[in-house]
Amino acid sequence: MTNAVHYYQLRGDGELIDRGCFHNAMRPWTVPVLEKCPACGRRGFATGRVFPEMDLRNFPQAAIIARTPDSPIAVSWDRLCEIRTSLAGVVPPELIVPGVEFGSLAGKTRGRPVELCFDGIGIGFIIDAGVVEALTSAGLRLPVAVPCDVVSGSSKWALPWKYVELSSPYYDVLAPASYSRYTPCSACGLGGTVLAKRRVLYRRKVANVQLDIFRAEAGWITIVTSRFKSEYERLKLRGAYFEPLLVVD
Repeated sequence: MTNAVHYYQLRGDGELIDRGCFHNAMRPWTVPVLEKCPACGRRGFATGRVFPEMDLRNFPQAAIIARTPDSPIAVSWDRLCEIRTSLAGVVPPELIVPGVEFGSLAGKTRGRPVELCFDGIGIGFIIDAGVVEALTSAGLRLPVAVPCDVVSGSSKWALPWKYVELSSPYYDVLAPASYSRYTPCSACGLGGTVLAKRRVLYRRKVANVQLDIFRAEAGWITIVTSRFKSEYERLKLRGAYFEPLLVVD
């Protein structure tokens, strides 16, 4: 079938990590969520992440979430892309190009960050707000876009770009032996190792996901469709690469 949808795991481009990594730069709020062990089926509490301004109706755990802060996510500009700004104030957008020197204290700029900026371990990413509009206009189905405040140091400066976090609930689409858990299961001890060399999706489950980019139940695995990949390449975006996923019935 020429129109068949293919699926990929979205990963950060290691070559661009110094302009796209924001490990621990986001300020998440943690909530207790139920997690099922893929081996023995036992359910237990784990730490989950939820962000303000997110539509919690899509979350099966919404009933146990009392409230979330109403302030936007804050992303540290230095951690995001290590751009050095002038100590005197906001750097004009036209000066944000690689190699501009601002002296021994501020250093050199590294240029505009890439369009897709991953955290250090691949759990999530933020994306240029203009790119989100372009993807939506192309008909892609995207999850909730949470605004990000970009800051430099302790002061919120009016920096020239807008980013958002694409946050989706976790979908149960992966074969149990194709991903690992961060912490061992208290019942059977599973965890810490990937049990299969290639991650596998269940066709009957993934067909029910009405998004072109979403997270699998492992949390740190972001899955995209071939439609997302095609638009990514058409728009000539940077910051990610695509690892094909095997789909089985």
